[in-house]
Amino acid sequence: MTSTIRDLLTQAQAAEARQDLSEAIRLLKEAEQYYRERQLDGRAQQMARNVARLEAARGPVSDGFGDELLDGSSGVPGGAALAAVERGPQRADPALEAWCSFCCKPKQEVGDLVAGPAGAFICRSCVAVSAVLHGGSAEPVLPKAAERHRPALEPKRLHELPAQRQARERWERRRPKVGLVVGPSGSGKSALVEALGRPVTRPFERLPDADVLVVDLAQPLGPDEELRLLRWLEEHPRRQVMFSSPGDAPTPLLVLKGEHGDEPVYDTQALSAAVGGRLSDAVLAKVEQLLPLTMPDRPALEALARALLENRGVQLSDAALNQLVDHAERSGRSTHEVVALVSRIPPGRYA
Repeated sequence: MTSTIRDLLTQAQAAEARQDLSEAIRLLKEAEQYYRERQLDGRAQQMARNVARLEAARGPVSDGFGDELLDGSSGVPGGAALAAVERGPQRADPALEAWCSFCCKPKQEVGDLVAGPAGAFICRSCVAVSAVLHGGSAEPVLPKAAERHRPALEPKRLHELPAQRQARERWERRRPKVGLVVGPSGSGKSALVEALGRPVTRPFERLPDADVLVVDLAQPLGPDEELRLLRWLEEHPRRQVMFSSPGDAPTPLLVLKGEHGDEPVYDTQALSAAVGGRLSDAVLAKVEQLLPLTMPDRPALEALARALLENRGVQLSDAALNQLVDHAERSGRSTHEVVALVSRIPPGRYA
């Protein structure tokens, strides 16, 4: 979001905290209009719901803008509520429909929040980002809601192939505005890109309000789709796009030697050939990083199969495991077939 929308939300929080509901409603309506002009309908509807709540209540009812810290809603008798919060951060009331004061996203999107002494809230993801900015660990923190919907069998979570791990580390080290993953079917491409961002459904009539979008190039992008995507990308400096395309990695124009190892550099013509013309040269010119994937070798497939079997509580004999991996190699789908085969074996021990 721009500073404009953040200022509107901050002012609305402050207005509701001092029970100036008319001002809070006015500011929230401005925020709703801001989102609608940018086709962020989900956020606009959230603003409209807050407006309707305030207009109906016209009282000290809170939806996460801070006045729950000024009354007895915390469960502490009388004026002790504020005093209890002033001792430091505490977990926000799970029943409170609050927003994170840093990323301006509602609890339903980011999970449980921590309440501060001045009516501010922070989500786990923003805590992690804050830790990085203070020089701490860069390990990502996922909202609990996202963890609950995580599929049971995902190579990207349970086990990484060597090429997947190398590509992920390069992405996280550079954080490109626009990235491109290229690899044949069965190379682990889908698992990698889904671990890096949020897959979107085409056509791009309503792009989600996220930091990283993953765009599958199984079919070429049309001019209108490219335009919508570029507009979305330019709306916020933190936004990133990761394209995922079937194909073989091109030969680099040159390979630079750097502190993190080899750094291949690809020209736009080579990228166009790699994606089979699924992106225009105008979009390919914005690609800052190519992450090539290759088909895993036999030891990598065996390691993947063992990790998935262990996760399901399945024990196979060496002969059965070899037969499973043999079939996956012959299928031409490699990792996809390993995941599919393992998912069909009930938990237990087998000879």
